[in-house]
Amino acid sequence: VIGMVAGAIVKNTKNGLVSRGVVNLIDFDTNLFFLVLLPPIIFNSGLEVKQEFFKRNIWTILNLAFMGTFFSTIVVAFIMYTLGRAGWIYGTDKLESLVFGSLISATDPVTVLAVFQSLKVSHTS
Repeated sequence: VIGMVAGAIVKNTKNGLVSRGVVNLIDFDTNLFFLVLLPPIIFNSGLEVKQEFFKRNIWTILNLAFMGTFFSTIVVAFIMYTLGRAGWIYGTDKLESLVFGSLISATDPVTVLAVFQSLKVSHTS
């Protein structure tokens, strides 16, 4: 709801209905996000990890983190490159396909973990 209100304010500001001060108030500052807001979130996530589960599953975690992401990067890059060559999507060269594959593969596990946490999936199953 807050995002919708902020979006309406910004949209109306472009039409001159709201003063520039309000836009400065809700303007997104990347330095604030990366230097002030993000570190406590990461620190809290580290504190929330149960060391017992982490130590017991360290090799599985590392295997999925590195090998799974690498395999996913190659598969996504191959599919994107092939579909681009076939003319079904915007054509990219091999490097661009690999960069896109690595970007998607690196963010996908984070999304899956967030969904699992919201569904309260058991840590041991």
